[in-house]
Amino acid sequence: MISKLKRISRHYLERTVRNGINLLYLPERERLFELFSPVLESINARLALGKVRTYHLVTLQATGQDSDRPMKVLYAAREDVDWDEGLQYISFLLFGEDEPLISERVTCSPGQLRAQVDTMRRGCDLVCVDANRHLLWKPSVGEWAVTPHQIRTVIDFSPGESWQQVRKRLRSQRRNINLFKRAGFAQVRFSKSESDLAFFYERMYLPLVQQRYNKFAFIDRQKTLRDWQQRGELVFIIDPEGREIAGSVNINQDQVKFMMVNGVLDADRALIGQGALSSVYYHCIRIGHEAGFSRCDFGETRPFQDDGVLLHKIHWGMQILRDPWGVNRWLFWVPDGSPLGRRWLQERPFIRAVTQFGGWSPPEEGSPQAALDLQPNRDRVEPERVEDSV
Repeated sequence: MISKLKRISRHYLERTVRNGINLLYLPERERLFELFSPVLESINARLALGKVRTYHLVTLQATGQDSDRPMKVLYAAREDVDWDEGLQYISFLLFGEDEPLISERVTCSPGQLRAQVDTMRRGCDLVCVDANRHLLWKPSVGEWAVTPHQIRTVIDFSPGESWQQVRKRLRSQRRNINLFKRAGFAQVRFSKSESDLAFFYERMYLPLVQQRYNKFAFIDRQKTLRDWQQRGELVFIIDPEGREIAGSVNINQDQVKFMMVNGVLDADRALIGQGALSSVYYHCIRIGHEAGFSRCDFGETRPFQDDGVLLHKIHWGMQILRDPWGVNRWLFWVPDGSPLGRRWLQERPFIRAVTQFGGWSPPEEGSPQAALDLQPNRDRVEPERVEDSV
């Protein structure tokens, strides 16, 4: 009975904290967001600690993309449904298309994670820990970087801003906008129908996410999309023949419109070439502005400057914000001065505004790499504190 009451209390506390973040996640509440959101984010991460009971640690070894000898990496991550996908992604991040040799598998509890990493890091060029932010630590030796799992990309509307003014901010997409307008992708249809959602899921969403992310695809269930549809809408893009050729599922929350997922009919490259996917972004922005929303949120992306999805969104004029709902972080650490590890760490295109560094300094302003920093609203994103101890 007591354990059941604890679960109920935790559930309501989690919901209260997340609702508090939701209320602050508005451009007009930016000052309040800066003041109170970090506290709520920390509580949210603390509550998430109890949901993970086991961490896996493995050593990975492969030659990599630009090295002439194998690089040895210790990788530690929580045990959950995304373990295999996380391992595949980090292997690609480290070694490109080379398949690493995986060995020395060990499991431990969250409380043992730091000690286990310290035991197994000997002889490793690089350590990568994927964990709740409250389990990470500041290494006392070597060089390291801590970065969030994902960042958010948004377009904000100023009070009284006209659609003509918003369109000027989209001028970098003029070519793509002209493409889909010439193709006649000018009409939209809103739907709450389950049969429409099934069509979108099978014929648009699944094909595109599998084509775009390949083996790294995280596929949401149709039931999840149905929940989102009920909290917002399914929007179809209609071609001149009356066919649904693309679409998105959006959530409407307070004054924020969230695009949760999108898709193109059969991931048809010809339709994409005609601007079908661009029309989805454009119409979401237009609909959000016309309906009086103050922000359109286009979801999560990886926090690296060379991420293709991030680059695509940046070219739409989107701003980068930290993800206030995210609880997990990556620690990349070169503990013993390995030249291979140092080279990888220093060449990784971190977004400095959301990354904390130790033992080394990222490129200064004006350097070639710094010029690639895509953060357009740097003052609004502060590197967050990393715990000194578990």
